[in-house]
Amino acid sequence: MSRKNPRWLSLLGPCGTGKTHLAKAIWTAWKKNVRDHTRNRYGITESLDGKWIYWPKAADRIRGGEYGLVPALERADLVVMDDIGGEYDPSGFVTGQLNRLANQRLGKWTIWTSNLSMDQIASNLDNRIADRLIRSGSSVVEIAATSYSVREYFGGEKNN
Repeated sequence: MSRKNPRWLSLLGPCGTGKTHLAKAIWTAWKKNVRDHTRNRYGITESLDGKWIYWPKAADRIRGGEYGLVPALERADLVVMDDIGGEYDPSGFVTGQLNRLANQRLGKWTIWTSNLSMDQIASNLDNRIADRLIRSGSSVVEIAATSYSVREYFGGEKNN
C-alpha cells in the first residue's frame, strides 16, 4: 500500500453479505505487503502500524476508561474499523469519539464496515461521520444482497 494519496473504503450493507470477509482479505494482503517491504537500506526494519478493531468492542473499552485507544487509532498507518454503528451508545459519547477518529483519519488509509446504509449512518450516528466517509477520493460500496446464511438456509437466493 503506497503512502501517497490514501483512500478510505467503506463497505456498507446488511449483515452476512461479506463486508468483514472482504475487509479481512485486504487486511491480510496489507500485512503480507508490510512484512515483505519493511526493510530499509540500512537493514533497519521500519514498523508500519496497522490496527484492526471491532468497533462495538472498542466502544466498550472507551466507555470503560481506555481513552488512549482513539489516539492510537488516529496515528496508525492503516485502520480497519469493523461494524461501526453496531455499538450501544445512548449518551452519544462513543459516537463523539468515532467522529473525532474519523476527522483525524482523513488522509490516512482507512476501511470501515457497517450494517447501516449511508442514510442510516447520517441519522443514527452523526451526519459528520457520513460526510467523512465520502470525502476526497473515498469509495463507498453499498451492498444490496441477501445474507449468505439466509441464502444457505433457504437453499438459494431469497429476496428481502
